[in-house]
Amino acid sequence: MAYRRPTRPTKKTDTRSKSFGELSVELDAIAPDDLRAMVQDAIEQHLPKERFEILKEAEASERQLLRSFVAQAY
Repeated sequence: MAYRRPTRPTKKTDTRSKSFGELSVELDAIAPDDLRAMVQDAIEQHLPKERFEILKEAEASERQLLRSFVAQAY
């Protein structure tokens, strides 16, 4: 995904901007699914692939367990 979003000078009046640098880009201009994929890709680059696969399997198993709990409650 290559995004060439327009930049603008960082607002000096924003108290959160102290460590932002000179230029800013509005992330809300990116579609939520695209932004989510960008963040996930960036995170996954720093994780050992084997451990990440194990974590994804554990998450799927936990999700299924929670679904079964909810199904039993109704």
